[in-house]
Parts: sequence; C-alpha cells; structure tokens
Amino acid sequence: MRRPMVALVAMLSLVSVPAFAERFDNYATVKLGVFSPRSHFLKGLDFSNGFHGECALGHYFNRYLAGEFGLGYFKTTTENDQITVVPFTVTGKGILPLGGGELYAGAGIGAYFAKAESDTGRGLGFQSYNDTALGWQILTGGNFNVMPNMFVGAEIKYIWVKPSFASWESRLDGMTATANIGVRF
Repeated sequence: MRRPMVALVAMLSLVSVPAFAERFDNYATVKLGVFSPRSHFLKGLDFSNGFHGECALGHYFNRYLAGEFGLGYFKTTTENDQITVVPFTVTGKGILPLGGGELYAGAGIGAYFAKAESDTGRGLGFQSYNDTALGWQILTGGNFNVMPNMFVGAEIKYIWVKPSFASWESRLDGMTATANIGVRF
C-alpha cells in the first residue's frame, strides 16, 4: 500500500513542476467591495458608504513591477441625493513576491466620469449634473495563489478627485476596500 502511494506522489510532483515553472506576464482581475466617503464635502452632507466594483487588466514587466488599467464603478447616497462615478485608471504597482503570493503597493491617475442627482423635494423632480475630472489614487494589497494561474486577494485604495457639478465645487475623496479574484495568462 505504501509503495503505490509513494509512486503516485512522486509522479504528481514531477507532473506539477512544469506548471509552477510557467511564467504568466498578464492578468485580469475582478474587484468587489465598498466605497467609503472621506472628504468633508461628502461627510458633511451625510453621504453613506456604497458599492464599489472594478475590472482590471495588468501586465508584469518583471517580478517586482506591474502596470494596470482599470474600469470601475462606485456610488454613494443620502436620503435624497446620489453620486455615481465611473473611473478609468492607470496604475503602476511595486510588487514583493512571496512563496504563495505577493504583496503590492502603487499609485496612479484616472479620468473620473461623475454624475450627481438630487431630489429637490419641491415637486420639481431630480436635478442632474455631470462632470469628468482628473483624479489620483494610491493603493496597497495582496494576492494569494490558489493555483499557478489563479489568485484571490484584497486591496485598499484611496482616491482624490474634484469634479464640478454646475456652480458648486465638490470633493469625492474616498477609500475603497475590495475582495479580488483574478487569473494570470
């Protein structure tokens, strides 16, 4: 009984060595979590935490450096108001490879397509304002490899963006926290 088991373990380890040696230069990931308003503008108006989601495509330039394009969506609301944002971001990431995964930190820039809707409460219906603003982000996170080409992880990102809605300036600064799942290819 012992010999067949030892032979099976030896064969499986020989078969799996090439899979772990394979290099994956690109990745795609889905990030789902929460957006938490941090600016005095949003907190002063009692905007609440809301949904945040993002899809990203990345490229490993080497073991320690990657670049990522992201397309996301986040939302924050009050009783009568809603702000939705669709960011398109470019991020550079420094990576610390670990045995079963990686830790990373990075910074980037993005175009933030923002829409504010407000119920005037005076029978006039909703007022809607749109703006596209340049924004910045920093982030940190980690991934754990569940297979050589598949990972799960978590990320925290801080965003600075200042769109203008009609005549009033606003700051949509906030933090996102996400759980991530991705594949390398």
